[in-house]
Amino acid sequence: NTYYLDSATSFYGKTTIEGGAVIKPDWYSGGSVKIMGTLDVEAEPYFPAILTSVDDDSVGEYLGYSQQDGPPFPANNGLAFLDLTYAQGNAVVNNVQIKFAYIGVTTPRATQSLDVWDSQFYECNYAIANLVNGGTNNLHNVLFADCNDAVRATTNAIIINGEQITANVTRFCQSTTSPTRISLTNSLYFGTALTASSLSTNTVIRNPNGINFISEGYGSYYLAANSPLHHAGSAGISPRLQSELQHKTTYAPALIAVNTTVTGDMTLSPQAQRYTNGAPDIGYYYDALDYTIANFTLDGGSLTALPNTSIAVRNDYNPTNGTYT
Repeated sequence: NTYYLDSATSFYGKTTIEGGAVIKPDWYSGGSVKIMGTLDVEAEPYFPAILTSVDDDSVGEYLGYSQQDGPPFPANNGLAFLDLTYAQGNAVVNNVQIKFAYIGVTTPRATQSLDVWDSQFYECNYAIANLVNGGTNNLHNVLFADCNDAVRATTNAIIINGEQITANVTRFCQSTTSPTRISLTNSLYFGTALTASSLSTNTVIRNPNGINFISEGYGSYYLAANSPLHHAGSAGISPRLQSELQHKTTYAPALIAVNTTVTGDMTLSPQAQRYTNGAPDIGYYYDALDYTIANFTLDGGSLTALPNTSIAVRNDYNPTNGTYT
């Protein structure tokens, strides 16, 4: 389902955001999801909830605003796509993608804490705003892609704990007051060096060489097969994340060419390496995909997918007729 918000909309009581929901706040008219009660995110691996620009036609229902606005770009309206400032209860955001926001999500004032699991922030000015003095952000397997700042704190002294982070940002934390503590494990970040009153880094790499990464589909931060970042992390991550990583990967899926026609027998099996035990890779882990297809045809042949094989459908552009597969 696609939801269009043309203003800052307040939600009271219990608000549930399900996997598959696509929420498009209108940046021009001040669209925002404001949680005034409690939040329950029921998104799952392979089935995320997405908050993105009304100009983003890559996901959800086509709204037509891109015809006048052009391609999506980060909002500049000072608002959060997911505003938890006045939320009550524990704030946990999991399996969520937030794209093109001025602020992706805010930290609640009541609990002064925000937990983010298995989520992506893409082209946001500020992915997370922690405007609570003494507030804490706990980040578990999070990707910050082409954002100005991963966390914005302005004048507040905050705490950031992170594991399995990839942050392609200008600054990891923007604050005129030194963070009380930053603790990162198995993480990669670009931009200015980390500073905090208490700084703890366990297998953290700043400005990693670009040859470590490869792109496939919408994933731009897979690790190259020969990257030394594989199996280079610390096993000292949270038990929950260690369990989750067994269904995730840093390896890109194999691309099956567009318009492939199978007339014989084809068998596909898992090929993207999953984490099992020991030292994990450094950085963000994607939901494991083994293959991607586009306009795939069986013509008298057969396709067998062995257990635990993950296959995704691409939306390839065909320049010949100007359509997508």
